[in-house]
Amino acid sequence: MWWLKKHILRGKYRWRSIADRDFAWGMNWCNTNWQLPQEAMADRQLQKLRELIIAFRQAGQCQATAYAEFIRNAQFDTLAQLPLLTKTELRQLFPALRDSFSKRDDLRINSTGGSTGEPVFYLRSRRLDRCGAGASHAMLRLLGWRPGMARLSLWGSERDIGRAERKTGWLERLRADSILIGGFAPGEREYRQFVDAVRDHRGCAVYGFTSLLVACARTALDRHWEIAPGTVSTAWVGAEKLTDEHRELFFEAFHTRLRDHYGSRECSSIAAECAAGTRHVNPRYMVEVADYDTRRPAGPGQEGVLLVTDLFNDATPLIRYEIGDLGVVDWCDCPCGRQGLQLTALTGRIAEMFNLPSGKRVSSLYFNHLLKQYPAVHQFQVLQLGDTLFEIHYTGDDLTATDSTQVGRIAARFLEGARIRIARVSQLDRSPSGKLVQYRDLRANRSPSD
Repeated sequence: MWWLKKHILRGKYRWRSIADRDFAWGMNWCNTNWQLPQEAMADRQLQKLRELIIAFRQAGQCQATAYAEFIRNAQFDTLAQLPLLTKTELRQLFPALRDSFSKRDDLRINSTGGSTGEPVFYLRSRRLDRCGAGASHAMLRLLGWRPGMARLSLWGSERDIGRAERKTGWLERLRADSILIGGFAPGEREYRQFVDAVRDHRGCAVYGFTSLLVACARTALDRHWEIAPGTVSTAWVGAEKLTDEHRELFFEAFHTRLRDHYGSRECSSIAAECAAGTRHVNPRYMVEVADYDTRRPAGPGQEGVLLVTDLFNDATPLIRYEIGDLGVVDWCDCPCGRQGLQLTALTGRIAEMFNLPSGKRVSSLYFNHLLKQYPAVHQFQVLQLGDTLFEIHYTGDDLTATDSTQVGRIAARFLEGARIRIARVSQLDRSPSGKLVQYRDLRANRSPSD
């Protein structure tokens, strides 16, 4: 049965790449650019961006939107000459975009997941879907997936619930190459279902939210659910941070290395980790790093705000778009044979940076390192209730009084005398899209006593 399924699916993707020119173009754009020298790739991407801006201008965007001045000028030598686009500006721009493209019947409205606040709406076209699917196909192959390989996921998106049930009929299994087990807070039953599906599809690919895959791995180890080496061919995570501790735990349970896949709803697959451990940037995007305070271009290897330019989106000008994350990018000649920009570090979300009264800026990743030496803490969430008041909610086993006191003492010293409350809970709050948001700023709702 699996031989037949692989044969059909390989034929499906072979037919799609030949018959769908947009799909093939998107796939070839990635594969070709990964072979170009740095200057040649930059020139090719800049030329594609100029063509995109001219297309916006010809579509009437020059008169219809608040981004008119930017679209009017397609003559530039570097991205730094163009203005930035923030999420707030995109929200303001969306009504004008929708009105000016109202006669196009090939567009649809999408929104971000709203993980850290109000969702952002944007337009996408059918051509973008097809070209983007080709580029995503190239990124999936980079992650180790191959046509015919089953994909099993642990995800939390509301729009996916309903097609999340495991395929049980032989015809349904034959037709589906992706099996989704969804849920915002799966329990042991769902994790067992996922492990059973993995066993039934030897050689499969596994992906999902980091927190869910890690929790499943921990449950499998605690319950002694054996998963034979070779059962999972490749595995990757998305939407949440991935640490070395996560990789080690998953490898212990599933016997395969967990790779990082970085993207977003509005920008899809931005970077993916190859077998050599390099997070390659999708050539569909031009990714820059800007200084956190000034928004000026950061130097090579410096951390800053990630700016993403989508060369495929012909309905929304996602150009120098502040996606909301902090990271580092640099050029790389990878042993896997690809070259291009790599995401050398993904250090967190802008919304997960907080300031102490002294002005010191701290990343919420601090709490990952603070709690990693305590096995009782399986997952956690930090709530900032006041300028110097933090509450840590965690799931897992009870921390001893000694451990709780030690955590509070260490944190107070680093966080300039902050008060730390620690509480064990049955489950943690998740975003509307199912992500575990590890840091939440609730200072707007603080009481006078805080």
